[in-house]
Amino acid sequence: MRIDKMIPVVAIVGVMVLFMFPEPESNFGRYVLTALGFVGIVVVLFLIRRNSNF
Repeated sequence: MRIDKMIPVVAIVGVMVLFMFPEPESNFGRYVLTALGFVGIVVVLFLIRRNSNF
């Protein structure tokens, strides 16, 4: 799968995972770490896309 197509897919999956998270008020630390994990994945994909010659 190309990097350009993976960025929106990861963003959509990340939003879906966060909406399905049980009670974010009581599990706030895990909720934030999950969100930061998906943001990190998107940042890595942007960096790979910027540095690749495709």
